[in-house]
Amino acid sequence: VSSGVRGLDEILGGFMMGQLSVWTGKRSHGKSTILGQVLLDAIEQGYAVCAYSGELIASVYQFWIDLQAAGPDHVGFTHDPIKRATVPTIPRDVQTAIHRWYYDKFFLHSKFGLAEETKILEIFDYAAKRYGCKMFLIDNLMTTVVDEGQDSNYYRAQAKFVQRLADFAHIHNAHVHLVSHPRKTRENLDMNDVSGAGEITNRADNVFVMQRLDEEEAIQEQCDSLLIVKKNRVHGVQDVEIQLNFEPKSKRFYMPSENPNRQYGWVLGDEEDEGGDVPWE
Repeated sequence: VSSGVRGLDEILGGFMMGQLSVWTGKRSHGKSTILGQVLLDAIEQGYAVCAYSGELIASVYQFWIDLQAAGPDHVGFTHDPIKRATVPTIPRDVQTAIHRWYYDKFFLHSKFGLAEETKILEIFDYAAKRYGCKMFLIDNLMTTVVDEGQDSNYYRAQAKFVQRLADFAHIHNAHVHLVSHPRKTRENLDMNDVSGAGEITNRADNVFVMQRLDEEEAIQEQCDSLLIVKKNRVHGVQDVEIQLNFEPKSKRFYMPSENPNRQYGWVLGDEEDEGGDVPWE
């Protein structure tokens, strides 16, 4: 499945089925944001996707996804009297068209707080069998409750859960994305900085780091973000950087040589299609 990021696809050849990808990076550096795009691009290619979010309630998560699907050409601003600032808004007709487009392709399990690993896997299993979902996202590992059983080591219990995710991807011939925050906050993260590493990264087929650059770094790199491929099992790629820019209105990442205004299939959708609200849990 193409990632939608040309530079990443040239390295990976797309996300292979039966694999697990681990994403890390400091808070607010864009891990969840870029994965929203990855899910939308999978939908654009005809795949159904299923996400678990332990950080955002469903309505907020959906709004962020809708912003990305809309793109900067279809996102406006309105004045928020409480914030005393302008905030992004999506015209109702655009939002309706987007909802029709991903109505039977995007499924979300949103539980603000902690969710049990077994419950998440049960939902993923149902989504794979009932709706044919082929791409899955857990955002993030720290919001899952792992069953330690006889094992008092929390990180080892997490690693066992990650192995279950890898097994799930293999059994269902799907691709699973897992967000895991780093346990350190130093500038240049590597695989050993992933919380619970190295057992977690050993089980992953791909490991990626998202990094926002400060002003000085952005001038030097001529971009404001980096997507770093730390591990790719199939091709043996390590420590390859992909330059990205961030378009804040629609929360889209794009390569400096490209345009953030790319359109998804909802723009060309049939206005006569029946639709409704997205079946968020």
